[in-house]
Amino acid sequence: MAGYNNITAAFAVIVIAVLVFRPASMVVLADNIVAGVGEDTGWNSEHYDYQGWADGYSFQTGDTLFFHYDPDLYDVVVAGSGELFDACSTDQNLGTYDSGRDELVLPTPGIYYFFASFACASHHMKFYVVVH
Repeated sequence: MAGYNNITAAFAVIVIAVLVFRPASMVVLADNIVAGVGEDTGWNSEHYDYQGWADGYSFQTGDTLFFHYDPDLYDVVVAGSGELFDACSTDQNLGTYDSGRDELVLPTPGIYYFFASFACASHHMKFYVVVH
């Protein structure tokens, strides 16, 4: 029985660590997460490393990206391909959002490309995610 108590205590420490040390911009709903793009910065900075932010996550089907931004300055474009993403082209996109508070679900495995049309080319305000 002593070994059982040690395992139970170790599990409790792990659960507490996950709850305390998870990013504030990440909310877990069932098996999916809602990740706040740019964390406290939001989708509002032309100097934030959005790709670095995205690389810190392991996205799964059903996860949600939450974009919070000033709609007078920015929008969210979902590029239709890597080539259009690289070119910051709004042609043949999969959607453009401009509410300032957009929640985009990642519905299937694949690569999703996001950028701000007004700040993509000049300030590299873009990122992609790989969904497993």
